[in-house]
Amino acid sequence: MNRISRRGFLKRTGLALAAPFILPRLARAGNRVTVGMIGMGRQAYNVNLPAFLHQDDVQVVAVCDVDSWRLEQARKRVKSYYAGKGCAAYRDFRELLARPDIDAVMISTPDHWHVPMAIAAVKAGKDVSLEKPITMCVSEGRLLADTVAQY
Repeated sequence: MNRISRRGFLKRTGLALAAPFILPRLARAGNRVTVGMIGMGRQAYNVNLPAFLHQDDVQVVAVCDVDSWRLEQARKRVKSYYAGKGCAAYRDFRELLARPDIDAVMISTPDHWHVPMAIAAVKAGKDVSLEKPITMCVSEGRLLADTVAQY
């Protein structure tokens, strides 16, 4: 029997799991969904980013991280993948969210940042994909759900 490691399973299923969370309404015929990645740690760099890069109807146009080394590594990887096309790099997620040309964001930050960043993204008109856990408590979940319903 051919056994697969946990890491191997995650790599193989990462493509199938990450990208479908972007709302399908964005991927109109002939148009790419532009994505900003917020948080470029191991999970984002090794699983989430490759999943988005390999989607024909998605283009990663910006990355964001408070750690300058991680930020630069992610920017270089995106630029290399798209054969030199630029990729903006931000240390402050609010600057990334202010870009009107970004359709959606992938938030891969420490857990306590998920809801505040997701709320800011929703208010900025972005579709959102989050790492789990989405919230730290029920009240945060309610606040996020109410914000999504409102916007």
